[in-house]
Amino acid sequence: MKQIDIREGARRQHRTISLFAVLQCWQRGLDGLYFERHDLQRLIGLERFKSKRVAWLQEDLTEFFPHQDVTWSGPKKDSFERLTMSRLPLDVSSSKHATEGTKRKPIINFFHMWRLQRKDQVHELFKIAIPFFADHANYDERFLSAFLALLAQGQISAKHIPGLGGDFSKQIAKGGKEDLTL
Repeated sequence: MKQIDIREGARRQHRTISLFAVLQCWQRGLDGLYFERHDLQRLIGLERFKSKRVAWLQEDLTEFFPHQDVTWSGPKKDSFERLTMSRLPLDVSSSKHATEGTKRKPIINFFHMWRLQRKDQVHELFKIAIPFFADHANYDERFLSAFLALLAQGQISAKHIPGLGGDFSKQIAKGGKEDLTL
C-alpha cells in the first residue's frame, strides 16, 4: 500500500477543516471566519507554519472561501498569525463583480473550537479505539473527521456535536472567542 504523500495528506486535512468552517458560518450567519494560529496548530498538528503550508491551506480553502487574507507577524513578518477567509470579497470597494445594491462588508467572526482536553480525559473517551491510533494521535483532527463522517451519514445533527453537551449552534452563537465547554 502506497503511503499518502505530504501534499495529499495536507489537502485532506484542509478540506475537513473547510467543511467544518462552512457549517460554522451557516449556523452563525457568517460570511467568513478568522482562523487563529493556535486553532490551526491543534487541527493540523503543526507547531510551525512555513509559507508553503499556508499557501496550500489557502488553495484548499478557496472552493468555499475564495477571498482570503493572511496575517504575518514578527520582526521579519515571517511568522503565521491568522488566516481571514470569506465567501464575499474582503475589500468591498474593489469588488467588480457585485452590483451597487449587493455590495456589503462580509460578516466575519472567530472560528470556535472545543476545549482542549486533558490527556487522561481523552484516553478515557478513546479507550476502545486507542490501538488504532498512532502513538502521537491528533485527537482534534480525529474528532473533527468523526463528526463530519457521522453528519454525512445522517446519524447526527449539524446542531449537536457529541461530547460538547447541549446545542452547538446556541453555544457558538454567543460570539467572542471563549472555548466551548463540555
